[in-house]
Formats: sequence, structure tokens, C-alpha cells
Amino acid sequence: MYRKNKSLGQHFLKDQIVLQKIIDFIGLPKDHKVFEIGPGAGALTHCLLEHGLKVNAIELDDRWCGWLKKKYSEKNISIINQDALLYPWQGLKSDDVIVGNLPYNIASELMCLWVESQINIKQAVLMMQKEVADRTMAQPGKKDFGRLSIILQTYFTVEPLLNVSPESFDPPPKVQSSIIRLTPLAKALCSNDVLAYLKVVTAAAFSQRRKKCKHGLSKFFSIDALNALNINPELRPEQLSVEQYIQLAKQLRNNQKLFK
Repeated sequence: MYRKNKSLGQHFLKDQIVLQKIIDFIGLPKDHKVFEIGPGAGALTHCLLEHGLKVNAIELDDRWCGWLKKKYSEKNISIINQDALLYPWQGLKSDDVIVGNLPYNIASELMCLWVESQINIKQAVLMMQKEVADRTMAQPGKKDFGRLSIILQTYFTVEPLLNVSPESFDPPPKVQSSIIRLTPLAKALCSNDVLAYLKVVTAAAFSQRRKKCKHGLSKFFSIDALNALNINPELRPEQLSVEQYIQLAKQLRNNQKLFK
């Protein structure tokens, strides 16, 4: 057995109760395809295979890829030695499922990548740092509401499933973890070209989180422009809704007359 690579955020789930709950959350019949991110030593992989699922395991650490290939040489598994951030996620199909314990250092970037790629999947059941999970599902007015909340909620319904203690991992991380479910909306709240502008708008708005939105957005919109869109320039960035940010992104793309 290999040592965990801390630089890759490797904290492997060992709690059998939590592992079984993940299988229950997925709720798939035998022979269904799943894409597992960061299988490591294969604790979740083993449960997925025992349940009769077809596993595509995406693992960056080539040491663990070799380990998994030897351990499951006769099982229904495909092991892909690749960075999850470079995997062609846009090729997934509407009945595909993603599962995994996301490395803490790439969780936000990876989920935003899925939105940008507009992946077409059935669902994703994911474990991550609780702080990141809280931000994915935060609502306007809450301190955790920010760029990640807005980007994800334009494309997914985000559902909290379970909080997981550090003792459930080897080695125990210094943070709490949470499991969430991402389910694509029947229709994304904005198109891909608007999404590019949404990322710009939210980056600007939250660059000065403690200041009113008229300051963060001043690069793109005058106070009169914000008022014309029925957006109160005196509000703070976290007080605007996802729909209002999408409205701003559309204006940034379409109507140069509203800009300063």
C-alpha cells in the first residue's frame, strides 16, 4: 500500500457506513455506468463494483492507478490515469453519473468546469470540504453566497445529503466534509455565451465583498444603469439573486449603452 500524497489532497474515506450511504444515494441498478473521481486505494471503487456498477475511475496518481489495475484486473472497471480537470467531461451522456471524494484543492474549479462544459449527466454525488459544499448551495443574503453559488446554481440543483467527520478518513483531514448531489436543471438559467459574461460579472462584484455592489460593478455599470435594471446599487454583492446576476451578464453582452 502506498503513502497518501498530501499535495494531491489525498484523504481516503474508510468509514463503511458512509461508503454504503453513498451507494444508497446513487441509487443505481446493476450495470449502470459511473465515473469515479479520485478512487485512490479503491474503498469506494470496491463498493461500486460489489454493487454491480460499471466504473470509469479517473485517478491522477499513477501509483494508485497501478494498484487498482492489479487489484481489480478481472472486474468491470476502466482506470484512467488523468487529471480530472483535463478529462473531456462534455462527452458524458444524460444517464451517466459522477461520484467521488473531490480533492479539496480542485473541488470548486472542477464543478465550475462542468458548468462551463454544460455537461449532460443524470447526477453527481460528491464529497468535498464542508466549507465548499456550503458555498455551492448558499442562498442570497447568506455569508457563504458568492461566485461559486451563482455559477453552480445557473445549471444545477444542489442538494445536501450528509456531513462526514474527519475520523471517517485516512489520514483525517483538518476540516469537516459534506456529501452533496448535483442534478442538472431541466433548462439552464443562462446559455453558454452568457455564462462567460456571468463569470466576469460575479468576479467583479465579489472582488470587494464588504462594499456595496455599485463599487464592485462600477467597471461595467453606472449607478443609473443598475437602477434601470431594478438593481439597488446600495446592496452588497451577496444580497443580489442568481437571476439578477444573470440579468447583468446579459446586459454586459448585449447592451453597451448601459455601461459607463
